[in-house]
Amino acid sequence: MVQTVWGPVEVEVSVTDGQLTSVQTLQAPNGDQRSAMISSVAIPRLEQQAMDAQSARIDGVSGAS
Repeated sequence: MVQTVWGPVEVEVSVTDGQLTSVQTLQAPNGDQRSAMISSVAIPRLEQQAMDAQSARIDGVSGAS
């Protein structure tokens, strides 16, 4: 788990034979309605970007702010 300015973030990844096979966000900022709304949109996109890139080195989500 990592503490961010907006709240804690925890992610679980699975790797098989050196390939990223799943990314699941276990905990994300949701302390207020705005954070929960942003997380609900951003998290699935970030998870997919990580899978597509086969890496945690991704650019982020455009329009999330």
